[in-house]
Parts: sequence; C-alpha cells; structure tokens
Amino acid sequence: MLDNPGGRPIPFDSPHLILSAMYGNLTLLAPVLADGVLGDFRDVAGRNGTLRNDHPYVSAVAVVRRKDHAAQWAGAWFDENRARFGEEAQAMVAAFAEASQGAPEGDDLFLEIFETLSTEAVPLPREVFNGPRDRRWIPNTDRTALIP
Repeated sequence: MLDNPGGRPIPFDSPHLILSAMYGNLTLLAPVLADGVLGDFRDVAGRNGTLRNDHPYVSAVAVVRRKDHAAQWAGAWFDENRARFGEEAQAMVAAFAEASQGAPEGDDLFLEIFETLSTEAVPLPREVFNGPRDRRWIPNTDRTALIP
C-alpha cells in the first residue's frame, strides 16, 4: 500500500514503471554466440524488482488513476486549433483563455490493476475492480509477462 497524503507528484503514469517496480527494470538480454555475433534479444526482469518469489501470496497491485476532464478538453482544443494560429502564440493563448471559460470541471477516478504472475496466490476475480474505465493487466498464457 502506498499512501500519498501530501499529494506529491509520483511518476506512476506509465504502466511500465509499475511493472518495473513489481518485477524489475526491463532489460534486454542477448547471448553472445560462438562466432561473436549476438543472438536473439529477449526481455528479462532486471534489478530493483520487489515482487519476486518472496511474495507469492500477492494476487494483484492496484493503482488509483485520475483523469482530469479539463486537461482532456484542453488537449483536444489545442489539437483542433493549433493550425488556425500558426506561429501567433499570443493570439492562441488569448483564444484558449476565452474558450476555457466553458471547459468541463471535475475528474474521474479509476483503477489500473496489475495481476501478479504468482501461481500460488488466490486470483483476484475479474468482476472485482471492473469499472467502465478500469484497466487490467493479466498474465500471458505461459505466465512470463503481463499484457493489457
């Protein structure tokens, strides 16, 4: 459990950061063949992973995500209007400020669930934390990686 009562920015925006914290930094590994050429690369868990075999009872890790309605609106506004203003940054800023008066307020909270690769843990039922915006990463068929 990670608590952040001070609201400090924590860079957990990328699912790959969560996966690295669970299993280790993504590392590419390739064998050196007898003729000195590199063989095929494969992904392996590197250093800094903490949910390895010493925590086989953990079923999943849940990350609470927040989606700001105004940020999504602003991104769409800039995408639609950028070409209209060209290099005229001040005019674009003024138009954005005026358009922002009608920007949506509020945000959505949702979960991103990362099931673990453990074969010993009791699985988290798929109907738990299964909201319309929730996202779930599940083990692949041979339980060597998590896939969305």
